[in-house]
Amino acid sequence: MSHTAGTTVHGFADFQPGEALPTTVQILEGIRPAKNKPVVVKYEPGTRYDYSGGGTTIQQLVIEDVTGSPLAAAAVTWVFDPLVMSRSTFVNPLPSEHGNIARAHDGEGQPTALPRGWEAMPEAAASGLWTSPSDYSRLVIALRDSWLAESGAFLNHALGQDVMTKVEPGNVGLGPFLGGSGRSRYFSHGGSNESYKSYFRVFLESGDGAIVFTNGAGGSGLVGEIINALDRIEGWPG
Repeated sequence: MSHTAGTTVHGFADFQPGEALPTTVQILEGIRPAKNKPVVVKYEPGTRYDYSGGGTTIQQLVIEDVTGSPLAAAAVTWVFDPLVMSRSTFVNPLPSEHGNIARAHDGEGQPTALPRGWEAMPEAAASGLWTSPSDYSRLVIALRDSWLAESGAFLNHALGQDVMTKVEPGNVGLGPFLGGSGRSRYFSHGGSNESYKSYFRVFLESGDGAIVFTNGAGGSGLVGEIINALDRIEGWPG
């Protein structure tokens, strides 16, 4: 969860409408219709930080094996329903019946992934979460509350503390990136699919923060502008 397990495959290509989708095992083994190389352990675990969507996919398989359910179903039971995240799903391809889906755009701002209008991401845990900023805020608030509260939070307090503790030799806890110190300490993560770019940052002590989602391949620049503007306007710590 801290990207220090030495596993390979940084990220994954999205799948266009009509393309066959691989299973979790096919993704890990790099077997068609998967588009990636096999996920293997390249470095001795615990010796270096190396971001690995492949490692996140191993986590997905563990969840599926332990719960006996696809990640999409397990997430509803253990995360989405408890946090009332009604617009969130790991189902891929996302059916049009989901409604109000942000259409994908390329680097020139033109519609892409046609005729459906959005890609599929079978590497669900690594890149396949469909959600809204409002829904996602419920998750990040729950994580901060678990770090802060002694009882009654989404996770128990000890686990909430572990989530926000760096795992050497990287700057990642059990999932989120960690930065700053004292009042300016924050947790964050970015999202990067072919046609969707996103980022969130939440300051642990104050609870201030932002979630920014875009539906274009060139969205990262806009995300940065919005975060920087909020930093100035809101006077974020540090």
